[in-house]
Amino acid sequence: MIHSAPARTLLSFILPGGALLMGALVLAQAPAARMTAAPVVEFYLWAALLAGLAMAWRFHSSRVLFALAALWLADRALLMLAHASPAGADAGYALLAFLLPVNLVFFSVIGECGLTLTSIGSGVGILSIQAVAVAVLARPENV
Repeated sequence: MIHSAPARTLLSFILPGGALLMGALVLAQAPAARMTAAPVVEFYLWAALLAGLAMAWRFHSSRVLFALAALWLADRALLMLAHASPAGADAGYALLAFLLPVNLVFFSVIGECGLTLTSIGSGVGILSIQAVAVAVLARPENV
């Protein structure tokens, strides 16, 4: 066990963030590693989503549910925009870069309503309007 404060601080920078950064660098530099890691990354995406949904259900948290939904929709939109025209993809990326942080801040600021039909309906309405806006505005004929 590490007892000194500077060593603990250094270890806190190295372990969670440094390991993730090193893994991202390896995946970015080695195409073979990227192909082998794709199923693992996809599995962890769905595992994290299911774990977050279980936590939102357990604690009756609409904010967590909508933050997860916003992140999942952004992931799906990025996959959709990867196959779009360059002009449409640029517009979609810019819109996602604006909407995702705004959504996360909005869902963290609103009061906790629990998992009621009204709160779920309003959150789904907000996210679905934004998803349609990204899909429509990212079309090449609209750019």
